[in-house]
Amino acid sequence: MLSNIRPLTISFTLAALLAACGSPEDSAISSLKNPSEPETTPLTTAEPESEPNLEDPFIWLEEVEGEEALTWAAERNALSTPRLQGDPRFEGIRDAIEMVLTSDDRIPTPGLVNGQVYNYWQDDEHIRGLLRRTSLDSYRSDNPRWETVIDIDLLATVENANWVYKGRTCLPGNPSHCLLRLSDGGKDAVVLREFDLENKNFVDGGFSVDEAKTNVDWVDANTLIIGTDFGPGSVTTSGYARTLRLWRRGTDINDAEQIIEVGLEDMSVGINTVAEDDARYSFVTRRPDFFTEQNWLVTPDGALAEIPFPIDVNLQGVFGDKLIALMRSDWSPTEDVTSPAGSLIAMDLASSISNSAATEV
Repeated sequence: MLSNIRPLTISFTLAALLAACGSPEDSAISSLKNPSEPETTPLTTAEPESEPNLEDPFIWLEEVEGEEALTWAAERNALSTPRLQGDPRFEGIRDAIEMVLTSDDRIPTPGLVNGQVYNYWQDDEHIRGLLRRTSLDSYRSDNPRWETVIDIDLLATVENANWVYKGRTCLPGNPSHCLLRLSDGGKDAVVLREFDLENKNFVDGGFSVDEAKTNVDWVDANTLIIGTDFGPGSVTTSGYARTLRLWRRGTDINDAEQIIEVGLEDMSVGINTVAEDDARYSFVTRRPDFFTEQNWLVTPDGALAEIPFPIDVNLQGVFGDKLIALMRSDWSPTEDVTSPAGSLIAMDLASSISNSAATEV
């Protein structure tokens, strides 16, 4: 698999580097309006507004292993590969990138869980990768002694699946409750399966969600806030969840209590939980598009308290009892305070839901 992944990564990087010096013949294709068509339709003959056509003519490209999709990709590769490889800079850039990506002495990215260091690692022997752990003292040594937690190559072989590891979502402070995200072939949609990091096994009868563009986080050991595909009308035109629901262990996911719903044309709605010291804060984010967001803080009683930031804010997280945000435009929460575009602000969490003044950092 790495043999497939590695050239793809390198090709995309090379394409980006070489595109900066693209040839003059590249040009944009413009659309021309038929001059015979009228600019407007008379009101008396206007057709009633119809439902939007949501059919995707390219949905067949979602079939990652589909014959039609693979043929289409092969045809495009046949056009682009010779052009990239024909550039005199190609081999040097490719070799430099490959050396970095495959180096045995690259630093294992650490993640600390209950005093142990976890790391996801890929190499020539572990093409799909493995999740492993070691002690903090061992990690600090020249030759850490790693213990395998889950081997994705082995899992793919046993289940005869093209699994790509997409990360995990764990209940803070409790490695027994994690949700592994596994993608079939690397697409955005994932399967969720509850996994016990401590005992290194999938939880029998644990939380499990079929393939979808799912967003999820833990409320407690037995409760999730989840946004996924619940059937017709439950996803946006971008394919992401329209609703967030409260799902309790042992109950049917379709009976989960809805806590928010966004518009069909919105991009998505999601949940993100931040652990800070002994406190946990959950934020619900509605994204009308890629660059804007509307945020709510989930209160202790489960209600949603809107955070009165501009819609183009970039919420960064929590530090202590402060909510940190990056302003993309000028914001004046009061007559006396203005936070200019580009400023990083810190606001008391209690103040963030009462429209009190922010403190610029």
